[in-house]
Amino acid sequence: MRISAAADVAAPGPAGRWCDRGDVSAKVSNDVNVQHPLPDELIELIARRFRVLADPTRIKLLDLLRQREASVQELTETIGSTQQNVSKHLGLLLQAGIVGRRKAGNYAYYSIAEDGVFALCEDVCGSLAEQLESLHEVVAAGRR
Repeated sequence: MRISAAADVAAPGPAGRWCDRGDVSAKVSNDVNVQHPLPDELIELIARRFRVLADPTRIKLLDLLRQREASVQELTETIGSTQQNVSKHLGLLLQAGIVGRRKAGNYAYYSIAEDGVFALCEDVCGSLAEQLESLHEVVAAGRR
C-alpha cells in the first residue's frame, strides 16, 4: 500500500494486490515510499486515520458501503441505529476523506471515496480472522 501524507494515510496505487469490494475489485499498490523514522507530521496523520477507523459503528458503515452507495436512511435501518448517530459517524468519515457524499433531493448518498481503506481493512480483518480461528481451535481442543 502506498502511503500518502497529503491524503491522510493510505491511497490506492496503480499496481499491487487486489482488494475485494464485493462484486467490484480495487487494485492497491504495495509500493511503500516512506522515510524512516517517520516524520512527526506523518505520524499525526496516521494516528488521525486510525482514530477515525477505531469505532465499531464506522467499521459497520464502511463494510456496508464497500458494496454500493447508500442513503443515511438505508444505513440507519441496516445497522439498527438512529439517524443522528449514523449521520454523526458519516460526517467524521466524510471529514477524513474516507467517504464521499452525493445529494439527490432531500437525500444524501454516501460511498467510499478512498479505496485504500479497503487494503488496510483487509490486512487487519484477515489477520484478526486468523487469530480468532486459532483461538477457537485452542478453546475447542481444551474442551476435549
